[in-house]
Amino acid sequence: MKRATWTVAMALVVGLCVLTPAAAYDVYKTLPNGQPIPDVDKKPVPPPDNTCWQAAASNLLAAGGWGLAGQTAQQNGDAIFGQLTAHFGTAQPGCAYRAVNWWLLNYGYNPDAPDANYYSPTKTYNDVTYKYNSSGLSATDYDWLLSELVRCQYVTVAFDKGTDVGHEMALVGGNYSPWHMPPGGMPQVSVWHDSDQDTGGTDDDPHGNTWPGAGPNSVWLLNYQDDGNPNNDWLANAYTTLCPGLQKPRECIENYDVAYFKDMDPNVPVPVWFNRFREAGKKKNQFNDPSWYNDTTLHIDNETVANKIKQVWLLVDYFDRDNTAIPNVRLKTNLDPNGVLPTRAEGSPDAGQVRFVWQLGYQPDWEELVFPNANYYNLSGDVKDFNVATLCAHLGDASLDDSVGLLDLGILAANWNMNNRTWATADFNADGVCALIDLGVLAANWNWSAGGGAPIPEPTTLTLLAIGGLALARRGRR
Repeated sequence: MKRATWTVAMALVVGLCVLTPAAAYDVYKTLPNGQPIPDVDKKPVPPPDNTCWQAAASNLLAAGGWGLAGQTAQQNGDAIFGQLTAHFGTAQPGCAYRAVNWWLLNYGYNPDAPDANYYSPTKTYNDVTYKYNSSGLSATDYDWLLSELVRCQYVTVAFDKGTDVGHEMALVGGNYSPWHMPPGGMPQVSVWHDSDQDTGGTDDDPHGNTWPGAGPNSVWLLNYQDDGNPNNDWLANAYTTLCPGLQKPRECIENYDVAYFKDMDPNVPVPVWFNRFREAGKKKNQFNDPSWYNDTTLHIDNETVANKIKQVWLLVDYFDRDNTAIPNVRLKTNLDPNGVLPTRAEGSPDAGQVRFVWQLGYQPDWEELVFPNANYYNLSGDVKDFNVATLCAHLGDASLDDSVGLLDLGILAANWNMNNRTWATADFNADGVCALIDLGVLAANWNWSAGGGAPIPEPTTLTLLAIGGLALARRGRR
């Protein structure tokens, strides 16, 4: 099989080797619920069938918890594999990290997914980080990988032979470093799900590892011998991790969501990846499609709505980033033509994702995201993909029923003094916390309803809200 970069899905439990040299690192053989790591295989049909990269991606997604409730990880992996092959076909080679990204943006986080049962906006395994080194993974690369695995267990590793030939497999057990051997001195081998349907009744192929040096800073070579000849070893030269990541609020995704990512046409003889938009949510197709004004400015159409505010959530997924600084992204509107900085922004622990949030005191005719360079337009450099979700609502209306009243007060009480809150959990100023500021917003807009004019809080209501606020504050201090 041919491709530029081949990825191998594996699930590992390891710690940071350099920082915790006394720890032992074993590969996950089972999922946290006790199920085995899924082993999706491409079918034994005549060539061309280059779907091992899709099988590896399916193993990665199913191991990360994606799929249908009530199904085993293996069943979910098989179903995801069917969705990937239906889209990408079986003849084209590719890269597992791109298949994972495509599935997450078109199924996992798409409220208009082809099968709505796979839409799961509250699942967290979405931080896909890819690192590539054409000469083979170095000690620094492996230190990065071990740092990633402090917070996640699901990884893809890429192999090449110095040509464009490669293969995808799932590493499921037995991968130990020579300075951290398991009790009993188990053989130092890697056990692979080979992504091909075997005729011998097993998918486990054990292969020895090569360690050219000693000590935690040695280069870690995960070699796979295709035919038993050491000269044909395939050297690991890239990896992808699937870790818990940042999210956008469900209420925003289901209102209007735009994803921008790489896709592939399976009907051309040579794989060509191109950039495309995907729109979803209730406001999809109500205005002009999103478009690039220039190579740094993305334009999104809207309409002015009186008495409503606007939230814009931008989640950017990067390749490996050594710089943890938050990129400079501004939001322009017809009322703020010079652009405004985010209300808040935060990065994932490995800087593989950055989430930006803007809250405007009005609903604009349009908004434009102004990026710091053309990498966001080209999906090049360190930018892999991004998606934008927006919300238009009246202050205090957590339930989004176009009124502010007891239902919204109940939502606020249930989320009082909690972090990681969003609009639907009574964070009305986009600071991520439900607190006194939000209670004040609710009180100031009490009894508002669409078409009913300005809110008119009654003295008794204001007193009750004040007393409720004091009670909530006391409860929060206990």
